[in-house]
Amino acid sequence: MSVRGSCHCGNIGWETAALPEWLTKCNCSYCRKSAALWGRTNLETTQIDYQTDKVIRYVHGDRTQAFVSCGVCGCTTHWESLDHITPRQMKLNFATTNDPIPESIPVRLFDGADSWTYLDA
Repeated sequence: MSVRGSCHCGNIGWETAALPEWLTKCNCSYCRKSAALWGRTNLETTQIDYQTDKVIRYVHGDRTQAFVSCGVCGCTTHWESLDHITPRQMKLNFATTNDPIPESIPVRLFDGADSWTYLDA
């Protein structure tokens, strides 16, 4: 089942071949403010399309990932691990899907503000 999403203005578009096993709602300061629902994706089956001069790559904290947001409308569509991190990782913000998220996908709460553990484990 292919899933598509985009920022509000359409400058950043993404498509992934499958739904994630679960979505993550993180309580760190960035995720709280962006209201993201993160889903892990397979890098080989995920496509992201944007013009590099029209996005903002925001890096903070331990400098392991960049939040990618549209420079036009401001929506955060995904995060990418930085080049020095292996294995490479990416999570898509499923709050930016073009269709409703199936209710069958569980949402897990992650304590990114303190313990770096899932609170529902």
